[in-house]
Amino acid sequence: MKARILSIALSALISAACLSPAADRLSAEAVSKWELEGGYTEYSDHNDGEYGLDYYIYPDHAVLVQATWDWSGIIIPETVNGVPVTAIADEAFMGQTSSYIEIPSTVTDLGNSLSALATTLTLEVDPGNKSYINTGDAVYTSDMKELVRCSSFYEGKEFTIPDTVEKIDANAFYGIESIEKINIPASVSEIGNSAFSGCKNLQSIEVDGDNKYYSSADGVLFNKCMDILYLYPRANSNTSYTIPDSVKEIYDEAFSFCDNLETVSFGSSVEVIGYSAFSACDKLNNIVLPDSLEEIKDFAF
Repeated sequence: MKARILSIALSALISAACLSPAADRLSAEAVSKWELEGGYTEYSDHNDGEYGLDYYIYPDHAVLVQATWDWSGIIIPETVNGVPVTAIADEAFMGQTSSYIEIPSTVTDLGNSLSALATTLTLEVDPGNKSYINTGDAVYTSDMKELVRCSSFYEGKEFTIPDTVEKIDANAFYGIESIEKINIPASVSEIGNSAFSGCKNLQSIEVDGDNKYYSSADGVLFNKCMDILYLYPRANSNTSYTIPDSVKEIYDEAFSFCDNLETVSFGSSVEVIGYSAFSACDKLNNIVLPDSLEEIKDFAF
């Protein structure tokens, strides 16, 4: 009887230690301009050809749905046609590059708009904004629980995420070339897709040992149980890597653009190799796939 109770208790401890990270989800009220409610009129302001802003105008607020500009940057106004600009649709900045973006105090919903930016050197949030805050070259929600986007202007080699942050948004660190090390606190329970994509000098990701959802080993990012390998930093200097036997899934783009890797040894448990998992690994020339493998997704190699 005691042995059975001990077994149950041990199983409970293992389950608690292997909590699944929250799914990458869209939490904004204005998810997409294609999904916004009706009852609006369209309005365009092209500012004498310097840059263009397209809006959906509602009776009591406006939503920025598309922005186009040159390298000089963009200033989003507080009001358009007499109503406040309160939201930015996810597609508004799709693929754009800008020297800066100024976000007014009236915006309460950035959605995933900043994740769609190709590059931006400076992100400025009006100090009067009650929903978002700009500090340390990054934009957060005002409660500091969500890291929305770090500016490409960030020049430090190490970035320590504040211990209030629970979610790191998709593409939050996209294209930041200066960062070599990122420290993730125990509070983080959700990391969005491609959060560290394009960080070509990233050598190490370190996760606080008290984090219930993620872990790291030798600078490589895993889930807590280490059965999912999320990211191998692309600037890791090692020419070979042995995937731990605990790993069952290699996540999408986990090793992409890892130019130093020549050899990868798979553990005995790998079942899934994700989309583009080893794409653009130019020096990789030695791989032996394990018998445990069940699925190789598109463009894995």
